[in-house]
Amino acid sequence: MNTSDSRVELSWNVAGSAALSDGQRLLLLARLGRHLVAGVITVTASERRSQLRNREIALGAWVGSRSVA
Repeated sequence: MNTSDSRVELSWNVAGSAALSDGQRLLLLARLGRHLVAGVITVTASERRSQLRNREIALGAWVGSRSVA
């Protein structure tokens, strides 16, 4: 199965996000530190042939990573 065309990558710049207060940003940076590259968390999904389904999977994984924080 070739899923390269349906691969999805979701990235969020935690370090530069205007949606977070300074306290929230520091908390997320501390708790997600090992998962961040230059302050950005990235989740990829390519398990399914459907790009829409891979988006749902990536979003679910990202939401799951937020429960760490």
